[in-house]
Amino acid sequence: MGTQMAEGEFGLFVDHLGDASFNRARKFALLIADYMQRQGSFEPGILPDEDLEYGGRPKIIATLANRFKTPDEIRQDVQAARV
Repeated sequence: MGTQMAEGEFGLFVDHLGDASFNRARKFALLIADYMQRQGSFEPGILPDEDLEYGGRPKIIATLANRFKTPDEIRQDVQAARV
């Protein structure tokens, strides 16, 4: 929405996006919004691990734990690869 102010008063209100040329963009935005809503809430990603057990994440992490390395181990691997 936009408006013009002249002599201390608001003039005609204009919907700048009301033009038919924005119809395609509106349809695309609605399609994307619908897609995002179907993905569910994105907020659980900020919860602690113990609250995220519904996705099996703790079991997966436990299974892959032997593949993880500490930053120090990674630095050592990088230094060894340079030699």
